[in-house]
Amino acid sequence: MSQHFLLSSKARIISVRKIASMSENECYEYFKSIRWSSNKGNPICPTCGSASSHYFIESRLQYRCKDCFHTFSVTSGTIFHSHKLDFKVILLAIVIFSNATKVISALQLSRDLDVQYKTAWVLSHKIRESLMTSDSGNKFSGVVEMDGVYVGNYI
Repeated sequence: MSQHFLLSSKARIISVRKIASMSENECYEYFKSIRWSSNKGNPICPTCGSASSHYFIESRLQYRCKDCFHTFSVTSGTIFHSHKLDFKVILLAIVIFSNATKVISALQLSRDLDVQYKTAWVLSHKIRESLMTSDSGNKFSGVVEMDGVYVGNYI
């Protein structure tokens, strides 16, 4: 019998311990590498699609496109676009949420992240919402292993 996926080395790409030891700048760079992975971490303007001409506004951690003058950030157009949380807190929330076997309460998440209950509640619901809307309807191929999850009272 084959090994469970969560016990394999592929499932341990990023952990709570690894994120906790990262600086805020390293978390920002990790977000950039995930967001613009198709362009090797280099920003792409969400308005005009330009990938070459941007300048960085360091005080606000935002980019401005030289072609269309649109200002955007690494979280623009994502579920985290209106949050003022640190990137480290957001990454920790994602990892804690995805590592939970069934569900993690907003109260537990607020204690783990040291944020207000309402912040943890909104954050967990945004993560759940993104899981529901990311279904593309495509069939998986190859070896697929999955576990049960409780989202919206359905298994």
